[in-house]
Amino acid sequence: MGHIETNQERGLRGAVTTGILIQLTVDTVAAAALYALVALAVALAYSGSGVLHLAIGQVAIGGGLTAAAALEHGAPLVVGVLIGVMVGAALSAGAERGLAARRQDRPLIAAVLLIAAAVVLQEVLSGLFPKPAYQFPTMPATVHVAGGGLIHASDLLTITVAGLVAVCGPGLGGGGGGGARAGLAVRGSGDSSGAVSGRGS
Repeated sequence: MGHIETNQERGLRGAVTTGILIQLTVDTVAAAALYALVALAVALAYSGSGVLHLAIGQVAIGGGLTAAAALEHGAPLVVGVLIGVMVGAALSAGAERGLAARRQDRPLIAAVLLIAAAVVLQEVLSGLFPKPAYQFPTMPATVHVAGGGLIHASDLLTITVAGLVAVCGPGLGGGGGGGARAGLAVRGSGDSSGAVSGRGS
């Protein structure tokens, strides 16, 4: 004879389903927000050079590994993060100005060079950081949702940062076309002032 579900069991099953649904929703939005931030970085680099920055993943890993290694050696969190950001920015600028900018008229070759740079950078990072994993401080706080779901504070932080960038980003360029103006500013670092003013007119 089959088991007859009681009202209490039915209510518990519904609560668990609701809690897990909330947790999965927040996880999905946080992942989408992270991908949006990465896409924004690629778009900004593209607007500056006209070439897709295909080495951006290895650049970010290089900065992250450097920050984690600095923290393992006793550096404060803020200092470690700043060191990682500076290393990532230096690697990105080297790839952008050293490879992409020199082949700006041939974007396919520039893209191939960036892929090659990513492969070389991966091997260099493997030699500099031989450990299989590096510990990086996390935000352990979690919010317990009714029904057994868990919402991580790091997910909420990611969503908040992406939201702030989405709201404040267009205003940085003075309204519409802010991204294009930022791209012209980046592109202007390697061009003559006359060429830049001609593009912006």
